Order: sequence, then structure tokens, then C-alpha cells
Amino acid sequence: MQDKKQLGIGAVIGVMAIFFLPNASFIINPAIAALAEAFPDVAYSNILMLSTISSIVVIPISVVAGSLAGSKFGFKTLTVFASICLIVGGMIPFFVMDYYVLLLSRVIIGVGVGFSMPLGNAIVMKLFSGQKGASIQGAGTAVMNASGIIFQQVAGILCVMNLKYIWLLHLLVLVPMGCIIAMLPEPEKEEVIRQAEKTRLPMRVYLISAGYALCVMFFYPLFLNVSAIVVGEGLGSAALSGTILSMYNIGGCIAGVIFGKVYQVLEKKTIPVCLILLVVFLAVGYFGHSAVLLMIAIAGCGITLFIIWPAIMVEFNDMMPPQATAAASGTFVALLNLGCFTASPYVGLLQKVTGNMSPRFPTLVAIGAVALIALIWIGLRASRQSKPAK
Repeated sequence: MQDKKQLGIGAVIGVMAIFFLPNASFIINPAIAALAEAFPDVAYSNILMLSTISSIVVIPISVVAGSLAGSKFGFKTLTVFASICLIVGGMIPFFVMDYYVLLLSRVIIGVGVGFSMPLGNAIVMKLFSGQKGASIQGAGTAVMNASGIIFQQVAGILCVMNLKYIWLLHLLVLVPMGCIIAMLPEPEKEEVIRQAEKTRLPMRVYLISAGYALCVMFFYPLFLNVSAIVVGEGLGSAALSGTILSMYNIGGCIAGVIFGKVYQVLEKKTIPVCLILLVVFLAVGYFGHSAVLLMIAIAGCGITLFIIWPAIMVEFNDMMPPQATAAASGTFVALLNLGCFTASPYVGLLQKVTGNMSPRFPTLVAIGAVALIALIWIGLRASRQSKPAK
């Protein structure tokens, strides 16, 4: 087997390059209003689909990526393929500006994200172990959030100059692709694996992934409704809303930087402690009636959610053999994206059932729901620890 201790800075850069890829899908977000003007005959809901359709595509593709990586195809092969999808899909609208062509390009982007998103976490679990593995998982989280900030900020500037220029930003993916080709070490292929081992994951993988997806689904209405809260309550303008929303990615960067030390101190208590803190920050978001408190709430939610994410990856690494880690990561990413996608219909259903149209109300529900998830998580963990070893 590959000696994990011999891997140096080049390997780390190659791995970090994978984490840089998925948020290339965010490039389109600052251009939604401009695209609505460019296609006046297209319904605004269909314009929004240009952003959301990638998340739908990611769900099945990430599962496929997890099952293929390390067995049928190498990690380097799949991540280079993902990079090419992001570049090609992103550049198509530069040459052909048609709504349906743009929709197709976003599907191709979704394929690229679906292949790249689970592979970063999976390859960290294969190449690095112990505290170093935890620290690199955290660093990957920081890189992923930093790339989201870079892509969206630069895309916003380019969109003001000329809408056509934002598609050129996808060429930036050439940089991490070059790092992957030159520096990413290829874990050994799992040659001798029983069929059962390839397809069956522990039930805990599905439960943990579903629990995290539910936390994201319950948090997202606060994130999506920041603009309605800020403008509707007279707290500030749409520009201030953008600043508050950016705190989520900033919180994610902070989480990535501190994760290694946090996990070193809390270890198995990391996830339940962060779930409790998530409840606290959701409460700040619900009861806070100032821009500063909303910033604290959004940043705090970003920190806790992006500490829980790599902590889950570390737990997966501890509970299953190496050949199953890619499949587990793919399952996690699929359910995570399902949680993001279902946030909007969940809010619609909540409004229909309760008749409460306040943009703050879903966050009140989230406080109770995430608190319940935290209690269940703590209870199940205590139950497992109390069982005598066989």
C-alpha cells in the first residue's frame, strides 16, 4: 500500500485543487438578473432553474462517482474529466447565447460538480490518516469556500462589464486541473474486493448523511430569506443583503482553518457540540433584528455546518474499509444536494400548511428541528457507547 507518511506538500496541493473545482457552478449566480434581462421572453422561474439544475444533476452523478472512484477509474482520471466538464460546460454560452443551450451547459456543469465534489473528501481519507487527515479535510473545506467567494466576486465584476465575460471565468479551472495532473498522487486501485463490499455501506452512513442533509435543509430558508428580511424590515439595502450572505462562505473558510484543532480537542464530541451551536446561531438569526446579528447568525451557521462536514468524513474513515470511502462520500454529497434542493419546496409546503408567510418563521421551525436532530444524534451516540464490546 501507499505510505501515507511519505506524502508531502505536492500531494496536498493536488488534493486542494480538487476542492477548488465544485464551486465553479456558482459563477452564474451573480448574473441571474442580467440573464433575466437577456431573455425577457423566458419566465423568471426558468431563469432560476439555470442555477438550480446543476444541483439536481449532482445528486445521481455523485453516487456514480463514488462507486467508480478507486475501482473502475483512478481518482486523477475522474477529477480531470470533471475539470473538462466544468470548462466545456462553462464556455459553451460564450459562443452560443441561447436559453436552451445555456440550460444544457448547466447540465454539463452539474456533471463536473457531481464528479469532483465527493472525490476531494474521499481521496483525503485514502491518502492521509489521523490528525493530519483531519487537518487536510479542514483545509479542503476552507479552499472550497474560498473558491466560492472568488468565483462569485469576480463573476459579479465581469457581469457589470459584459455578461459574456463571465463564461471566460470558467477557464480558471485550468489552474487546478494542471495541479491535479502534475501533483495529485493516485491511490492504489482496489483490485480484490468482494461484490458485497463494493455495494453495501453501513446504515450509519445513510443516517448520518440524511441527518446532515436535514440540517442544511432547515438552515437554508434563513439563508434564502436574508434579502426579504433585510429589505422588508428596513434593515438595509440589497447590497447589505449580499454582504450578510457572504458571511456564510467566510464562516466556512474559518471552519476549514480551525477544524483540525477543534477536532483534536473535541474528537467524537465535535458533531454534537456543533449541532448545539447551530441551534444557538439559528436562534440569533430568528430573534436578531439588526444587520450585525444577522451577520453573526449566518457566519456562525457557516462555521458549524462546515466543521460538521469534515468531521463526518473522519467518522466515515473510522467506520469502514478504505475501498468504501469514495462510495460513502458520494452518498453524503448526493443527500446534501437533495437537502439544498428541497429547501425551497419545504418552505412552500410550510407556508401552505401553517398559513404563516413570514420570512422568519421557517427559522423558528428550524430551531426546534435541529435541536431534535442534536438530541437524537447524542442519544444514538450514547446508546452505541453503552453497548458492551463483543
